[in-house]
Amino acid sequence: MTVPPGESVGGIDIDLSAGSAGIAQTAGSIVGTTLHSSAGAAGSVALTGTLNSIATLGNFSLSAGSFGLVSTTSLAVVGSVIAPSTVSIASSGALTIPSGGKISGATVALGGIDGILENAGGTI
Repeated sequence: MTVPPGESVGGIDIDLSAGSAGIAQTAGSIVGTTLHSSAGAAGSVALTGTLNSIATLGNFSLSAGSFGLVSTTSLAVVGSVIAPSTVSIASSGALTIPSGGKISGATVALGGIDGILENAGGTI
């Protein structure tokens, strides 16, 4: 799946899944309350547009490649985000991993301008 220039993906519940081609955001924005993947992705996921606004990140499991997400708002990782390579998540607000939230990858890079908070029960 590719988000082309000038296009947006939006909604309260955004469910993105893909095969070996993965998911690439080349431009545009992703705006929603919850982003997750019910079927996962067999390739890398790059959702790094500078206009993205996601409040919560649910389950996102990759069988290959890396996962990258940028959000212009505070972001809570409430599900399991798992990639065999790198997981990179950046928020222009606070980045929170509450109880039940899990981030797992060979390399994990996190950024939150207003801080990063891992609550009891959250796992990195």
